[in-house]
Amino acid sequence: MSFKNIKLWAALCSGLLLASCASEPTPEVKRYLLDDESSTRGGYVHFEVLLPGYLQQDKLVVKEQEQLHFAHYHRWAEPLEKGIARYLSQYITIDANQSAAQVKVEVTKLHGSVTGQLFLSGRWQLTELKKNRQGDALTKTTSWRSFNYILNQAQAGYPAMVTAIEQSLNILAKDIEAELKSSQVSTPTI
Repeated sequence: MSFKNIKLWAALCSGLLLASCASEPTPEVKRYLLDDESSTRGGYVHFEVLLPGYLQQDKLVVKEQEQLHFAHYHRWAEPLEKGIARYLSQYITIDANQSAAQVKVEVTKLHGSVTGQLFLSGRWQLTELKKNRQGDALTKTTSWRSFNYILNQAQAGYPAMVTAIEQSLNILAKDIEAELKSSQVSTPTI
């Protein structure tokens, strides 16, 4: 085989290799939105959600042993702190005539695992905003409440992980709502 034939053969192989790489479909990026089918009910609850640095990006996170893995093709459709705040505010009901409330939620951990579990932990604090009969603003702030939820995903995969995140947020919302309702019963408007 001559040098000219080798060059031609190498060029042909390179062209075929490039063509095969170009024909590989790029995986589709899937975007997820925390979605609650209930609508906002009752009075006004404002949520402020704070996330650790590793969650301040749009990729879903899975932890394997001590290493975090960021999903390249499974991402949040909106900033996660806004999605969590919106999701929780849709779930909480308060008496619109009695008060408004602010809830600060600090998430310290939110990730799936290769074993099919979801981990959500952090703390929250409730501040009620009320008015007395004279129209003066009154506030009542609770001490910080910790939460730590570990849920098993119904099946493997990122869609099931998002469903487990929603389930854990439902539990958190119920805990916050219970505190809010007990506070409304024990401290009526003056």
